[in-house]
Amino acid sequence: MEVKKARKIIKTNKLINKKRSREIIKYIKNKKNLLSFKLTKSELDKIGKIRKEYNILNKKTKGNSPRNLPFYEIIKKKYNNFSWSKINQHYDIKFNEKYLNQRVTLESLLLEKIKKETGPKKINKKEKSINKFLDSNIFVKINAENKRLFKKLLNSLDKNDELVIVSPVCPDYSAVEKAPGIFEFTFKRLNTNIGVITKKVLFNLRTIHSFFKSIDVKFKHIVAIGDFEALSKDNLKNLKITEKQFISKLKISQKKLLEATKCKIEVPLFTEIDGGVKNWKKIYKKNFSKLKKNDYGKSKINKKVISEIAQSRIKLYEKWFKNITKKRLNEIITKQGAEYATMGDMVSNKHKKCIIIGADHFRMGEFYKVNSNFPVLYLKNKYQ
Repeated sequence: MEVKKARKIIKTNKLINKKRSREIIKYIKNKKNLLSFKLTKSELDKIGKIRKEYNILNKKTKGNSPRNLPFYEIIKKKYNNFSWSKINQHYDIKFNEKYLNQRVTLESLLLEKIKKETGPKKINKKEKSINKFLDSNIFVKINAENKRLFKKLLNSLDKNDELVIVSPVCPDYSAVEKAPGIFEFTFKRLNTNIGVITKKVLFNLRTIHSFFKSIDVKFKHIVAIGDFEALSKDNLKNLKITEKQFISKLKISQKKLLEATKCKIEVPLFTEIDGGVKNWKKIYKKNFSKLKKNDYGKSKINKKVISEIAQSRIKLYEKWFKNITKKRLNEIITKQGAEYATMGDMVSNKHKKCIIIGADHFRMGEFYKVNSNFPVLYLKNKYQ
């Protein structure tokens, strides 16, 4: 390497050149050997510690060892990629200094002037548990953004914080089992048992709760039935019931849900989370108006996403609402999107440390984030 270039590298990286390195080595061996230049207090303190270690190691050194063996052993403790070997009658040191592209002096290594290889970041036990949970097969594949938000949220919790998990679930609409574990909604009636979506949440409760307990997170889990669906005139007409009858059936389902698991859950009707039906109507009106103008707020929804949602939901909507035209389909998606945005608002307004774990169709999940920004995870479902 050119001398000028070598000098520039030494100066830029604050290394110690050969001449000074030899002086410092002699000074460490015998402090009566004075230096022709000044060192910082920090450097002198380090040299004092190195001298003590050198004197101890030097007494153990055999006569046929390299004369600088004590220094080699000290450096080896500081840098894993440092080594030495005998070539003919001399010893040669090996050190990976690729980022410098030149050999370095012993004293640059002794005073730790060279960057150390960091290697891959060590993942602690909690991080491993979180990663395993997020990658578990109970969930629809979780995107990078929701993983980031989930980890950020958990890392922000202190021992006094309570995480609120909310699982919105559908009323017990009639469905038939087409194959083991695979259901098809018929929407012919509203029952009073535990619905298909709710069963999926219950099936995974133990796994979910065990995870949060394993990482010492204090939490409560709200499994909330969507009573706001009683506000849809189309829905009531299709089911041939009144709003009062709809809510009455949901309350029976509530009791059965609470009795169906030993895991600790709360089972309010969804609007009871924050202010009741009156507050729901107020927030929903704003969100519906917003979505009608193709304003999707903080979410990643656009016209292409809307089209993809329409394709994935059309068979379900044909059973639910009947006589679906393209215009009617877009109207239904806008109305339901506003419902999800309103659920997101209610949850985030009431609970600052919150997460949604849904079990219905994951394609609707982005609507939760029209005005909010919290992690949304989706359990795998098997319904049509």
